Amino acid sequence: MFMVFAICAPQNAVKVEVAVKDELTQILEKGYTDAEVAAAKKSWMQSRQVSRANDTELVGRMAGQRYIGRTMAFDQQLEDKVAALTPAQILAAMKKHLDVSQLSIYKAGDFAKAAKIVLTDLIQIKRLGEQKRGENERFRKHLKTHNFVERKLRHIAEEVEGQINCLDCGNCCRVATAKLAQRDVEKLAKYLGLPLPKFLREYTELSEEEGRILKRDEEKGCVFLSGNECTVYDARPGSCEDFPHVVRGAGSLQSRVWAFIDRACYCPIVYNTMEAWKVNQKFSPIPK
Repeated sequence: MFMVFAICAPQNAVKVEVAVKDELTQILEKGYTDAEVAAAKKSWMQSRQVSRANDTELVGRMAGQRYIGRTMAFDQQLEDKVAALTPAQILAAMKKHLDVSQLSIYKAGDFAKAAKIVLTDLIQIKRLGEQKRGENERFRKHLKTHNFVERKLRHIAEEVEGQINCLDCGNCCRVATAKLAQRDVEKLAKYLGLPLPKFLREYTELSEEEGRILKRDEEKGCVFLSGNECTVYDARPGSCEDFPHVVRGAGSLQSRVWAFIDRACYCPIVYNTMEAWKVNQKFSPIPK
């Protein structure tokens, strides 16, 4: 059995989860050094020797070994095998038996109070959003097969939105596309004082998947993004005005959830809303 334990303040639980998964991922990629393995062996061996030096622990261990038909020779054989392990053997065993994406994570604490503290670090949100794609897809299917009060979920989303200032982020404008309806095109052209053909030519492009969208740069994002601010905010497209659509949007909330799986990888509002919804719905992240 492989286990990792950690103690932290409830509001830091997500950071600990990210750190543990990152560390395990790096270990599975690079393995341990000779020095790290030697130090771990020494520490483990010393702990066992100290345990055997305690009469109570020694008697308990001997009784346990006898109960399952072993002698203390088993301990000696185990320690000899561990002493002979190489970093390459350890890495091979970990790669064979350990899948970071399949870890079961159990948390205990006052998370009701911590839930009011939202995660806004974009690096952590990207990592966690990607790691939770499968879990979020299961949650989407969960909502399709279980009754829920949409008004209550919208209220939760509103509370999350109220804790996050989009001007501190602007990540949606750098990552996502802005789909345009005809009324958006006309409104923006009028706002900029441009003839419709010139606006279409200079500020929009056609996408095979989404139709007419605002032009964007792969590094800087939307053509109208300056820093974290929208330079055409008062005339922004309807798709931007309602973004990220956890509170408002076309169709029912259930019909929009499929898009939140991607958005949870880059939008703090969506990531935190999805996590809060899972708690509200008593959704288990562990596949059944």
